Amino acid sequence: MTDTRPPYVRRYYDSDGLPLGEALDRGLEWLFRTEHLEGAVVSHHGDALKVQDNRRLSFVPQGSADGRAPVVVLEVARPARRETSHDRPLSHWGLAPQEIYDLVAALNERGHDVTSTWNGFPSTSGSVALGNSPLHPTMKAAIDAYHLGCAMHHGSVFCNCPHWREGFTRLTPLVPKGKILTWC
Repeated sequence: MTDTRPPYVRRYYDSDGLPLGEALDRGLEWLFRTEHLEGAVVSHHGDALKVQDNRRLSFVPQGSADGRAPVVVLEVARPARRETSHDRPLSHWGLAPQEIYDLVAALNERGHDVTSTWNGFPSTSGSVALGNSPLHPTMKAAIDAYHLGCAMHHGSVFCNCPHWREGFTRLTPLVPKGKILTWC
């Protein structure tokens, strides 16, 4: 049978992903030290990287309950369907009990204070809010642009016009397009 998926999709799903530490380093660099083009827009979902062991890390510039702190989300990339509790190893359908704590420790080792966590075991995702690092000024501007919405169409963040879409292309992607670990 011929694989009809586009090449970038095949490369993403067929790759093993990055080690957790390398993915964290790239994502934190993107949040706090990467300059974005003027007029860039970042959605409330941020950007994500595929991580080894069927995991994905999302880096959300402004996602905490108070709407101020950046958030890192660890999630099962492709949860398996579970018929009974004995079908598959735990890691195929939800996070393991220690995973969110390991993420907190890895962030602390990199100098980031975690102010809160939510979800985690046995959910398919867990989130941590970072409290002590200011975002890059151009990332803050991209967040503000998203909250203002499309200037040409009454401030909607759901606009699909070329002007609004252009803002998203001005954001520096977490991993440059065409690399095997881009989240598509």
